[in-house]
Amino acid sequence: MKSARRIDIIYLTILLIISAYVWRFIPQQVIRGDGFMYFISEKLQEFFSREFFYTGFELSAMTLGWVFSNLYGINISWYWWTAYIVMLLTNVLFFWFAKTLLKKSFLAFLASLLFALNYFGNWGMYSTHCYCFILERIYPVLFLLPSAVYLHRFLERRNSKDLKLSMLFYFIGLGIGHWSLFITAFFLLYPISWTIFQRHSADRVKDFILGVTYLGITIFFVLIQRIHESVFQLKWSFLDFILHPEVSLWPEKVIRQFVHWTQYPVLLQGDFQIGMVSKIPNAVANAAVTPYIVFLYILVFFIIFRVLPHRRALLMTTFVGVICIFFINAFFGQYDVLFQPGSNRYLYYPNMLLSLFWVLFIEVLIIGRSRVLKGIAIILVIGYVLINVTLIKESYTDSMGYNLWTKRVYEYIQAYALSAPRNTLIVAPYDEVGVYESIFFTEKLSASGVRVMSEYNTYPEREMWENVASSSAHVLLLKKDKSCQCIKETRLK
Repeated sequence: MKSARRIDIIYLTILLIISAYVWRFIPQQVIRGDGFMYFISEKLQEFFSREFFYTGFELSAMTLGWVFSNLYGINISWYWWTAYIVMLLTNVLFFWFAKTLLKKSFLAFLASLLFALNYFGNWGMYSTHCYCFILERIYPVLFLLPSAVYLHRFLERRNSKDLKLSMLFYFIGLGIGHWSLFITAFFLLYPISWTIFQRHSADRVKDFILGVTYLGITIFFVLIQRIHESVFQLKWSFLDFILHPEVSLWPEKVIRQFVHWTQYPVLLQGDFQIGMVSKIPNAVANAAVTPYIVFLYILVFFIIFRVLPHRRALLMTTFVGVICIFFINAFFGQYDVLFQPGSNRYLYYPNMLLSLFWVLFIEVLIIGRSRVLKGIAIILVIGYVLINVTLIKESYTDSMGYNLWTKRVYEYIQAYALSAPRNTLIVAPYDEVGVYESIFFTEKLSASGVRVMSEYNTYPEREMWENVASSSAHVLLLKKDKSCQCIKETRLK
């Protein structure tokens, strides 16, 4: 037992070192525009003053936005350091999850490595790319992965304590982040697949009911959030969507998401001096490789099913579960599947299941005595790691280059605000600082008597900085100086 734990600790240490290095750029990111929305008092007051506010879709974002904005203030890097730590903790929990299901430390390590380093499923969760709050969608996973672990333990041991813990973690994880409803597919299908392939006939009805119970919890949270909002504006009813595939294109959209996650061979084509991110195929290129990807998944599925009969419950859960999540993505329509071939946060939960699916195929390759198959497994893993590491590095380099001036403006404001005299107005360049940024910095610096405004106001109904300057004791105009690549100030008053 001690030896097994020592091996697990070694694998976890290697996993954390690799993932910490690959994602080392996370703390250097900035928050921009609508990313500040959940830090602003007006939005927070509006949300928390509602009756039954805890039923809302934005509960996680609003709660964490309030907590962290009060803890960290204008120290932007601290928000990203928190996301970085949560990511590493998620990787640890995923290793625990994979080890519980697979029973083998090496396979759990490989599955965790596939999950942790995947660009297409992760970069959209840990980057400056959209309106969403960076910590909103990642925290529920800290509850959902333990829930999945205890669900498996219950199916193995039939201990009611494990089931209660699984249900509790699932209720909390889904309750604080309704977006996590996509992972419902795993919790619905795993008990059903388990009872079918593990042949515990006496428990089959109970296990079917168990899977449906998790689905019921998800439906419960979807329904109660309608007290205040219906987040998804659907163009279709469920029946119309599924019964008219020639119009909704849902089969094509489901298949295309498999292609988005599995487009690595395409990235290796062409000039190696061209950036890997720029090689991500467009919609036409993805359509061209779709038949080959479909054939690949069908072939791999049947190979695993034939060679690893003891893994069939997990195989069916991961494969069918991914299809279900991809279908829900297509149905909700928040992710433009056919025209967004790159990284996307809606591939985050599929990434978990696909990592398990492909590690089962790796197990097929390494369980025999064939050195050729083992060599193929090594090449696949190394190639996967190198491509994803390159994609992650290039994406963060591009992002940091694009946000370089924004970061410098933020750092200047943060440094100057510590010693600024009261009733000071700082006028920052646009578009590095817009309306949301100015509101955030002004609210957090109000105790110091410092106000931050953008030099260009895109919202005419809001006050212009020229009007505020007349009543300010000190006015600083910040400008970007490209000759020195620095921020220079002009004292107007």
